[in-house]
Amino acid sequence: MPESKSINRIINELEQELNSCGIEDVSLEASLLLEAFTGFDRLEQLRSPEAQLTDLQISKLKAALHERCRHKPLSQILGETWFYGRPFLVNADVLTPRADTEILVEAVIKEIEERYRGTQEGISVLDTCTGTGCIGISIWLECGKADLIRKLDLNDTSAKALKVARNNAERHALPENCLSLYSCDLWPDDNIHYDVITCNPPYINEGDMERLMPEVGLYEPKLALYGGKDGLDFYRRLAEEAAEHLSPSGIIAVEHAYDQREAIKEIFAASPLKLLKELNDYGGNARVLIFEMPG
Repeated sequence: MPESKSINRIINELEQELNSCGIEDVSLEASLLLEAFTGFDRLEQLRSPEAQLTDLQISKLKAALHERCRHKPLSQILGETWFYGRPFLVNADVLTPRADTEILVEAVIKEIEERYRGTQEGISVLDTCTGTGCIGISIWLECGKADLIRKLDLNDTSAKALKVARNNAERHALPENCLSLYSCDLWPDDNIHYDVITCNPPYINEGDMERLMPEVGLYEPKLALYGGKDGLDFYRRLAEEAAEHLSPSGIIAVEHAYDQREAIKEIFAASPLKLLKELNDYGGNARVLIFEMPG
């Protein structure tokens, strides 16, 4: 890094080194790194480009830059990322929430508002394969405060991931009387029925696992990525088992890879569930399917 300690010079050096490491959005990432490790937010960076950084701040930036140039995800370096307009804690035990998953959240919120607006008791929601908890927590924050949701269950096979979900639930002040977390398989309890189930399961197939970008393949948990030889193992289980956990007229919304839609529709065609909606992501790629339990 340069001898000058001004924000402007440090930002320029960060951008150059990030670019040399093959990072794409170097301007944004340099700014985010500087904000995280110096306290100068993006507005202050623009207003005071000649402000001087301390040796300690520069040392922390160097360490973070070294990690990023090894393609450690920026979210893991910062310890958080933004999803559906809110910050969520992230570490190496969970997948980093992606913007495309917001499509699922938005669609489920709309379904809840249309189906259950006049409900007296509130509905029950399960977010299985929850990871950070960003899907279930975001849905509750949008609908729970309107008394549409009385019960939210977050479930993951990874106890470490569930700890992250719990921390995120506490961060966003979800009330303990409506929230339960389960470290188990897809279903917390065979005797519980839900009005809404959401699931972003592992869906990377065997071949694609070997071609993942370094940020994913080297740093994100394989347990949350690998969906079996063809990537469809979890969808087979969901199609076979979800009906046993859905209330009449309940829905299940699943995220999937861009090239899996037709195969998943065929899998669910053999189940009692009926296809309700097909949704594409921000890039126009197939991303979400919603199925309904007949009433």
